[in-house]
Amino acid sequence: MIKFLKLTVDGADNLIPLDQILSVETSGAARILIYTKNVGFKATGTSQTLNFRITATGVNETALLNSFVDLMAQAYSTSWKEPIFDITNRLPGAATGFLRADSQYS
Repeated sequence: MIKFLKLTVDGADNLIPLDQILSVETSGAARILIYTKNVGFKATGTSQTLNFRITATGVNETALLNSFVDLMAQAYSTSWKEPIFDITNRLPGAATGFLRADSQYS
């Protein structure tokens, strides 16, 4: 069974497949970038991956990154009968943006 992280932004529910996360890094002020093992839908090569960008207010990117990584561990520790782990109110700042994009993984 696949576990998903759920993040609601502006009333829209977004799912991130937990088992597909390759890495997480900071990406500017109050923003993190989550690379997945999925080849992007506009892929031009094997290193083009689908990623997700989360932006939050009231928190710096390092705190956001550390919190997200901790939430990944918490999600894995929950019962497999609960495949969706909601992180919306567990981030250190309010999520204000969610974007799916392709990018070069390096």
